[in-house]
Amino acid sequence: MRKINLVICLFSFMLSLFPCACKKYEEGPLISFKSKEKRLVGKWLEVDEYGEALPTPEPFTWGRVSVFEFKADGEFSNSRVAANIASNTISTKVYHGRWSFDSKKENIKIYYTSGPTSLTYPTDEYDLTIQRLKYKELWYGVPGYYGLNTIYYERVE
Repeated sequence: MRKINLVICLFSFMLSLFPCACKKYEEGPLISFKSKEKRLVGKWLEVDEYGEALPTPEPFTWGRVSVFEFKADGEFSNSRVAANIASNTISTKVYHGRWSFDSKKENIKIYYTSGPTSLTYPTDEYDLTIQRLKYKELWYGVPGYYGLNTIYYERVE
């Protein structure tokens, strides 16, 4: 019985060392032993936007594919490939910039520094409202007509 109490006390003590790793976002995780930066850094494939599943990169025959790559030095790239079946064309756009968390680490601040101009990114700065940030899942909201629209990404590297 004494060993069980000791194990429980040690486990409770270990959990108290990580108060900043507890659930911060609406959709979790409840506890994470990786920092938010370590969970975000990597390559992410968009799999669902506004409740609509997106195509997989192979074989790519319709729609679009979006990949974000967040680097530890605060740089990022966002590549978008779109297929237009009607005109039988494929277009590729690559955007670069810097990223950081806001002071409460509830939003990812995106600043685009280069890339083609388009209606998709009419301004240079964006705040992505984090809804879930796990090691293999990233959900964020972007402002829409009726509130936040959720975009879902999965880690690919």
